[in-house]
Amino acid sequence: MAVVSVLLPVHADVSPRAAIACLRAQTLADIEIVVLANGVDDGAFAALSAAASEDARIRLVRLERPGLAAALNHGLRIASSSLVARMDADDWCPPERLAVQVEAIERRPLLAALGCAFEVIDSSGELLAVERPPVDERDAAWRLHVRNPFAHGSMLLRRAAVIEAGGYDERLTRSQDYDLWLRMAGRVAAVPQMLYRYAAHGGEGYSSSVEQACFAAEAMARAWSRLPRGEASEIAPLLAGSLGTVETARTALLALESLMIERGATCEALLAWMACRHATERSTPASDRGRAIEAAARSLLAQGVGAVHLWGAGAHTARLIDAVERLGLEVKGIVDDALSGQVRHGRPVGHPRDLESGSEVLISSDAHEEAIWDASAEARRRGVRVHRIYRP
Repeated sequence: MAVVSVLLPVHADVSPRAAIACLRAQTLADIEIVVLANGVDDGAFAALSAAASEDARIRLVRLERPGLAAALNHGLRIASSSLVARMDADDWCPPERLAVQVEAIERRPLLAALGCAFEVIDSSGELLAVERPPVDERDAAWRLHVRNPFAHGSMLLRRAAVIEAGGYDERLTRSQDYDLWLRMAGRVAAVPQMLYRYAAHGGEGYSSSVEQACFAAEAMARAWSRLPRGEASEIAPLLAGSLGTVETARTALLALESLMIERGATCEALLAWMACRHATERSTPASDRGRAIEAAARSLLAQGVGAVHLWGAGAHTARLIDAVERLGLEVKGIVDDALSGQVRHGRPVGHPRDLESGSEVLISSDAHEEAIWDASAEARRRGVRVHRIYRP
């Protein structure tokens, strides 16, 4: 029996040759590649048959009626392995992908699904975004209630756990994966490695189409309806932060995130988080942020700085990691006094007091740069070199 069965749905509009080549090149060679010919015509099926003849590990299955959820459920039923990976026909993954994910999920027996960090490209191959899903299943559990951070094709699934959860909902034509992750919330996470490249379609950018957004919203609303009620007396003091300054809102936001990681999401905690998140937003255009980040990174490189720590572990850091690393600046780690000891963006978070003299640090926040700069005074006195992005 293969270690992993890979479900690769194919429809007539997309050639799967590149995806099949990725799978055939995996360092984990003991795999079964289940090509699900999802309502294709005779010509397309003949092409798939020719591709299948090139490798005995390829198992070609013809499905007369198109439908992604039904195709995947059929694949789950016939897969020979207890671990089932996903792959989309027009996406890409490196040779080590399956080996890394299998090793990781075997060390975490309670997980039902495991993703990875991934890149999003457009039809011309231009990089649109980099996503780093939560590596802690408790962190992922509450975050799934506000968005889907996982690429469907990047996932490795425990076959029995998915079937026990009801499999994919065949009534849905979009967001079948998001609906499934929400039903398995608390058992879904990711590895931090960049192991997948997802191709966005149709000029819709990286985000979803209107149709997909509607199905995702329905799945989200159903998940919200299942949330337990929280204690108002516990949430109210944190919610008050959203009514104060930007800094009190940020502090409350981080406290609410920690609370939901520790105890799970409640209606009150999630609503309070949304209020605090809104209060911390800034109107700085993305293009201005991008130019400022690039200027700061190039300035450090010109000074001979090759690696930095990032001070701040919020959403800004997810963007900053990839932006500066693309420019050639290594990110050595993340520090944040409020989140020390936790994991964010696939990396452990340290405390600023542990920074050594001579360390190069880049403040990672547009909304709270001034407050972090003030908080860094003690570190600067110790010889830590702290740099700003948005203010001189």
